Amino acid sequence: RAVPKAETSEDVRGGVQKFRVKLLPEGAGSPMDVLCQVGLDGIRMLDPNTSRTLRIYPLETVTRWDVLDSSVFAFWSKSSVDLEARRIRLKSSSYTTNTILDTVTAASVQFKEMASSVSRSKAAADPASPSEQQNEKRRNFLDWRNLVKPVTEEKDHWVPDEAVNKCTACAGDFSAFNRRHHCRNCGDIFCDKCTQGRTPLTSDADSQPVRVCDRCMAEVSRRLSSAKEAANRPVVQSHEDLAKKLQEAMDINKKSSSEARDLQTDLLASECGRSHAPSAQSTSRCRSQHLARRR
Repeated sequence: RAVPKAETSEDVRGGVQKFRVKLLPEGAGSPMDVLCQVGLDGIRMLDPNTSRTLRIYPLETVTRWDVLDSSVFAFWSKSSVDLEARRIRLKSSSYTTNTILDTVTAASVQFKEMASSVSRSKAAADPASPSEQQNEKRRNFLDWRNLVKPVTEEKDHWVPDEAVNKCTACAGDFSAFNRRHHCRNCGDIFCDKCTQGRTPLTSDADSQPVRVCDRCMAEVSRRLSSAKEAANRPVVQSHEDLAKKLQEAMDINKKSSSEARDLQTDLLASECGRSHAPSAQSTSRCRSQHLARRR
């Protein structure tokens, strides 16, 4: 019996097979011819003419995969910026679809075995690493919860995905490789190039950096700068506080003058040769003598 061949092209230098498939759109649009390459680094989508990488889905982000029908292979990928896993569908011949399924399964199993081996090696080298890993997981979960919480609270003012087909800033068409991204500040939809900014929206200590568009990046930066200046600005005091501080300063000055006069009296008494406390008359006479000497 003749064995069917998968629709592949082989990279002679790397010995890697690239499957010729059609990338099916999830919404409106036409299928796109791409090359699918499966490896331990992930599932790559390549340009069939130049072999340039259009998109890569790391294996750690692939949550599941399956054959939907005899000619369509689908996998679900969930990255750090995705709230839900995204489905990617690849159409080809029945044999190619099953070959991709076997290749992805084998790569995922090998990737998990390598990850487990690395974890065991680290645990053997450092006995305290299991508890540290548990603490690290807990910290990562808290960071993820803090990052997602404000996004969930602000989604009420987001523009719906189906409302726009072009980037609000550059007017670029959205596609399977040019995805929609919401600005967390204004809620409009932009492409990835126009939402490169990451900044907290408030000056709170626990506020996490989130995705914002270029326009809002400047606006939020000015807002945070103004809030910081206001926090560092000295507090304006009331008239009562100023009067109280002035009275305290006058009392201190008065006390210092009194102490200085007492010290001068002691010095004059010493010059007059009196061992006992001088009287007011003798003190006056000694002061007159002292001034006459200075003249």
